[in-house]
Amino acid sequence: NDSMLQYNTITATTPGINRIGGGAISNSFAGITFIDKSTIQYNTVATVDGDEFAAGGGIYNENVLVICNSTISFNTATATNGGEYTPIGGGVCNFGEMVANFNRIVNNSPGAVHNDAESVPDLQYNWWGSSNPEFDQIITGTSSDYDPWVVMRYTTNPTTITQGSTSTLTADFRYDSDGTFHDPALGHLPDGAVVTFTTNLGNVGSKIATALTINGAATILLRGDEAAGAALTSASLDLETMYLTVPITPATVNAITTTNTVGMQKTGIPIAGIVLTLLMVLVGFISTRKNQ
Repeated sequence: NDSMLQYNTITATTPGINRIGGGAISNSFAGITFIDKSTIQYNTVATVDGDEFAAGGGIYNENVLVICNSTISFNTATATNGGEYTPIGGGVCNFGEMVANFNRIVNNSPGAVHNDAESVPDLQYNWWGSSNPEFDQIITGTSSDYDPWVVMRYTTNPTTITQGSTSTLTADFRYDSDGTFHDPALGHLPDGAVVTFTTNLGNVGSKIATALTINGAATILLRGDEAAGAALTSASLDLETMYLTVPITPATVNAITTTNTVGMQKTGIPIAGIVLTLLMVLVGFISTRKNQ
């Protein structure tokens, strides 16, 4: 739980038919191996003789194996000299009972998971590096139940902005290939997966920046701080890249209004003076009438 197992190498050099496996973990004894919120990467199992075969660059299992919310990546099983036995299960080689859900299993060689058990492993709800994995290449051996799997969705909110405004770009891994939303409280892509965002107009911190997944999603702000136009944005994780265009409209400019009306104060004659003059004229007119 909450562990990191990486950069381990196991090499078989003894002549004869040998099976070696589990660059990081080998579960060859009775019991249950439970892996949660862990990282298993850059581990290697290698053979140097044609009568030996390497199995499970990251994990080798003969009993009960449960993996949740973990990353299994860049593990390898290799053979120096070709022979009857070819390497199998770069990420995981399973000969027992296996359940693996809500994991990120990517860039393992050869393949991600090899199953050679009578039971059918539960491999649902994992991220395999893209929304359309080539399962015939990454899952080998006997039957495995990997459908549905985690897919990536990419959204912008709002979809259109004005200059000086922002839009939230979201790479969302909370949906499966059947379109079903999964509550992160019940399982999600491991936190900390590095999603790369880009834009050709405005910025996301610069023209390219990264954000980490948290509870199955990664977000970043697009700032419309350049010219108006169409910002072509992208989000990438592993082999998956998605694009969306965000229109950036010109900022509104308030018009300056003018008037040709001349106010009373512009005539140079105070209003009080005008009123006084009118009264004097009126009084003089009345006085003249009385004298007549």
